[in-house]
Amino acid sequence: MKMGTEIRAMACSGEFHRSRHGGLRPVCCGSRRGWVISVDALLSTVILTLMLGTFAFLVSSSQPRGPVLLDLNGKAIDALDVLSHDGDLASLNASRVNSTLNRLVQANQEWSLTVDYYNYSSGNFTLSGNYSLGGNSSDKKTVSTETHLIPVINQTTGRAQYYLRAQLVLWPKE
Repeated sequence: MKMGTEIRAMACSGEFHRSRHGGLRPVCCGSRRGWVISVDALLSTVILTLMLGTFAFLVSSSQPRGPVLLDLNGKAIDALDVLSHDGDLASLNASRVNSTLNRLVQANQEWSLTVDYYNYSSGNFTLSGNYSLGGNSSDKKTVSTETHLIPVINQTTGRAQYYLRAQLVLWPKE
């Protein structure tokens, strides 16, 4: 028996293709193998996509963040940054903070602000005072709450004089 005949007997259909390296490769065995691998890869991709989709759905449903809340959250962060940067919060002047917030918050939104200020001594924070401004958000369904912790620095010593905790809540007017 010749060498070529032996190789043909081992092949599934008897058809061969010449490979890049000059060897012979049976046609049917190679194409079946490739089909099985493609189906396996497709099934694993479908399963992985379903798992990731389920995970994303569960995470997004536990934290309701629609476009309105995202907009309110961004505005709350910006308003607290302006109050902190301009020194309104550090002044502890409630009327100054009130007028700044009325200027910053849009006409179709309402707000409430709670400011607590703490002294730090001997490794402990003690509440020194607080004030609240704005409306009541307890009965609203769509609210955005943002809290900033701000050290108020004494300009002459360079050390923190006291610490502020400012919580701003925004919600759309009904």
